[in-house]
Amino acid sequence: MLRTRSTTSLVLSVLSVLPLAAGCAGHGDRESGGARPSASKTRDDFGCLSGHQLDGSIEFEVGGFPVGGYLTGKGTTGVVLSHMANTDVCSWVPQADQLAAEGYRVLAVQSIGDETAEITAAAGLLAHKGVTKVILMGASKGGTASVAAAPKITKPPVAAVINLSGPSLYQGMDAEKAAARLTVPVLYVAAKLDSGFAEDVKAQYKKSRRSPDAELNLVDGNAHGTDMFGVHPHLWQDVKAFMAEYK
Repeated sequence: MLRTRSTTSLVLSVLSVLPLAAGCAGHGDRESGGARPSASKTRDDFGCLSGHQLDGSIEFEVGGFPVGGYLTGKGTTGVVLSHMANTDVCSWVPQADQLAAEGYRVLAVQSIGDETAEITAAAGLLAHKGVTKVILMGASKGGTASVAAAPKITKPPVAAVINLSGPSLYQGMDAEKAAARLTVPVLYVAAKLDSGFAEDVKAQYKKSRRSPDAELNLVDGNAHGTDMFGVHPHLWQDVKAFMAEYK
């Protein structure tokens, strides 16, 4: 079922892990199998983690390469967060901590390569930690990757997908094609004046006819990806409300 909501200024509508070390888009992204853990002597703070947050700094292996992440929270509903091209895991840390406080098990991925493989491995890692279903959420290229990865993930099952400003095409990922295969709830979000990206999000939304609950939320302005949270104060609450429906 497709649902559209347009707003003006307010809403838009496995394995053990050991501490880590170390170590958008089709329009020019202006963002301006399995995981294996590895041990390390120090924890990567990614330039933003401190105190108890450092306990959540992890590293897991994807295709033979180490990928970092921030793991926090408890519970049986997992969330995989994927960042924009010119940002890193730190762009999701505040939201990850809030979701953890609300009962989610969250893994924000420090992407270094094949985002779909990283998301798939992250979901598998969460399954090993006791998660029984997972929500995928990404910004810009991370949103593209979240949509592209969703049809490929079976364990744990994907409960919902959220794409913030993710283009239809990015480095071989085809979100529009994947959107046509989605059979889970999906929320698409974009700013009306985010040229190219808003059009792509709309196109993905139109393709999501197999989804039991496909929703398109548009906000004013041209903010992109996670930057929309700062411009539209109520947006994060709306995103969390969508997530809560499928927790």
